[in-house]
Amino acid sequence: MPQHQDHVVGSTALSGRRRLARTCRDLTEARWFALAVVALILTNAALLGLETYSGLVEEWHRWLRLAEHACLAAFTVEILLRMAAHADRPQDFRKDPWNLFDLAVILCTLLPVVRENTTVLRLLRLARVLRTARFLPQLRIVLVAVARSLPGTLSFLLVGALLLYVYAMVGWVFFGRHDPEQYGSIGRAVLTLFLLMMLDGIGDAVHAGLEISRWSLLYYASYVLLASFVLVNVLIGVVLTSLEEARDMDEEEGGTARAAAGGGTAAAPSYRGGPQGPGRPGTRPRRRDRAVRRRAAGARAHGTGAAATGPPFSTVMSSGGSTEPSSAVRWYGRPGMLVARRHRMPVAAVRRPSLNMSRIALATLLATGALSAVADAAEPLDYVALGDSYAATPLVPPPDPADPLCVRSLAGYPRVAAEALGARLTDVSCSAATVGHLSGSPYPGTPPQYDALTPGTDLVSVTIGGNDTGLFDEALRCVNILPPPLGISCAQRNTAGGTDKVAARIDAWAPVFAGVLDEITRRAPDAEIFVVGYGNYLRADGCHPVQPFWKQDANYLQGAVDHLADVLRRTAEEHGATFVDTYTLGIGHDTCAAPADRYIEGVAPTSPAAPLHPNAAGARAIGGALATTVRAGTGEPRPRSPDSAGRGLAVPVRAKTG
Repeated sequence: MPQHQDHVVGSTALSGRRRLARTCRDLTEARWFALAVVALILTNAALLGLETYSGLVEEWHRWLRLAEHACLAAFTVEILLRMAAHADRPQDFRKDPWNLFDLAVILCTLLPVVRENTTVLRLLRLARVLRTARFLPQLRIVLVAVARSLPGTLSFLLVGALLLYVYAMVGWVFFGRHDPEQYGSIGRAVLTLFLLMMLDGIGDAVHAGLEISRWSLLYYASYVLLASFVLVNVLIGVVLTSLEEARDMDEEEGGTARAAAGGGTAAAPSYRGGPQGPGRPGTRPRRRDRAVRRRAAGARAHGTGAAATGPPFSTVMSSGGSTEPSSAVRWYGRPGMLVARRHRMPVAAVRRPSLNMSRIALATLLATGALSAVADAAEPLDYVALGDSYAATPLVPPPDPADPLCVRSLAGYPRVAAEALGARLTDVSCSAATVGHLSGSPYPGTPPQYDALTPGTDLVSVTIGGNDTGLFDEALRCVNILPPPLGISCAQRNTAGGTDKVAARIDAWAPVFAGVLDEITRRAPDAEIFVVGYGNYLRADGCHPVQPFWKQDANYLQGAVDHLADVLRRTAEEHGATFVDTYTLGIGHDTCAAPADRYIEGVAPTSPAAPLHPNAAGARAIGGALATTVRAGTGEPRPRSPDSAGRGLAVPVRAKTG
């Protein structure tokens, strides 16, 4: 009988704990409870910020202390409720790392030794801000991604440290005597190079180095390429990959948790990232799945799988039956294995006129004095391409060996357009070029771009302004890998005070570009000028975290690019030039598109190209658009110079394009 009573009492106690746990669990899992805790955490953070103002502390000391005690009491009640929610299974409380973190912060705050130490107490209060990750899934994913990227980040830091040390020693050897303030010791050299890694003052450093030795240009160019582009892109790639894996884990474990709630047997979510036990979601199988998918995608890209078969990748057909000389470029093969074959068809092959008609036509031409124009029409166009890295297409193979410092590609849009038009190309576009580099030498041994223009130039394309207005640098400042509000919005920073700083720079630069078109006209008076605009970088609202730009910053950046394109368009129309729009052709091919569909690479390129620059597919699209615009003859022909009027050159230049 006593044993039966003990059993009844034990069952009653267990039933009471279960009811308590169920009630507290319903309470702590309620949405309003989570919102209340987040509001409490933010209030605690705001109180910490107010305590940094000495005037407020002196005036509101009593109320601030009262608010601090109220927050501590609320946090204590919260942790007690969470412990009570696990009254039926106390061991589950210890399995959740966030529970242990919350408990440790509360217990340490209540210790008398800690409360007497103001610095430690404030650090513990600040640690409560991290608890927002418990209630914000996106922030939790970011923290998990940061934890998963630590091994790769440590390797990156080791490689970066070795790179800094090697270049610092080389800098000390070459510049230590001439520039002791920057390179007087290994420590100073490392600090200088660390700042240059962020491209801070790189222009001043290059100019100072050129006064010492011309070889310093190779030193700085190789360092910036390795440190600012290769290493930083590797780091961003590691973080973004970890972020994708963390999101996959969160979605998978969320489905597991829902299955458990519906009667499954899956265990609680785990974010440790290692192999899990039976019935618990692990990461290794998913990593293998992704590797298989990547290999399959690579096989398709190189044409080794069944999916690689199909029609030619892209075809540009010439129109049949035309009496004009026709020219076409046909691309055969599969993506990654393209072979270009160019077909030219003489006029006689299309339609052979009779001998009498030929004599009549020849007599007519001789009578009108236009024989020189016909002879000129049979010659290819003399085409000069000016511009910055958008035209140079850096890092897209194959490189142009004629000027390695400009990092120019032989597959850029000027080359594509020249092939399509059958023109003689002189490509002097150069990476990092500004308007000043059109009339001045950007690097030793590299002549000014204007020098390529002659009175015999027939066609000029120009893309310039992105570096003058600081758009590329601004895009780098807008990078925010973490979600808002964990960072600084470049849109808010540049529009603070009611004035858009970037838009103001673009508007102030417009007269400079007008001077560029005037100078091109002066040097090549008979040339048609085509201004190629900057394209479609980011779609509306962006695609964070695929591209690390917040929604408002993505819209702001693309708005700045569009504003620059409007200035280029308006100025071109005012000076008789033709504007080539590349925004429309880039819709669906921006940096947010799938890697195989992109015309412009993102911050971490997935194909050979510089960050935020056109890739090979983009160069083909832009070059094709330029060639189409030239053939269409959009815009009125610019007036001829008085010197050429008597030479029988009144036929519009675009009649020579065929």
